[in-house]
Amino acid sequence: MTGDDVTTGRPRPPDWATSVFRAPTWLYQHRLGWLLGRRFLEVTHIGRKSGKERLTVLEVVKVDASTGESIVASAYGPKADWYLNLRATPAVWIRQGVREYTPEQRFLTPEEGRQVAEEFSEAHPLEARVANRVMDAIGAVPYGTFEDANDLFASFPMVAFRPAR
Repeated sequence: MTGDDVTTGRPRPPDWATSVFRAPTWLYQHRLGWLLGRRFLEVTHIGRKSGKERLTVLEVVKVDASTGESIVASAYGPKADWYLNLRATPAVWIRQGVREYTPEQRFLTPEEGRQVAEEFSEAHPLEARVANRVMDAIGAVPYGTFEDANDLFASFPMVAFRPAR
């Protein structure tokens, strides 16, 4: 079903798109996250207001083989709940593919984010080309806000996770 979102007045994505966006979460909830390999991870974090444990599945935009880091981006910007929670309290646990670990986390600088965005665009050109439309469909960024997909992607706050030493 499509229609306008009551809170924003923006068109909602079609049901099929919502199902696609939610598929990784469903797979992790059913202990099938390993089917996604290293492309997604589930982060366990603590709610900054509730103090309760929360689980969020995020797309990995880069795995750095030299550091062992997996980098994720907040498509909803610095006000996404999971991002604000990590700012308040570091992540507790990561599940990624068949790996599970207690993470160290760090927040990337805008310069590092720009570099990751450019590398992502080179590695995933189709996704980079449709990024503006996808961000518009999920209500994160209105279509046409950014002319260059790298500018769009570099505007997202990014977090890197790696196993704690």
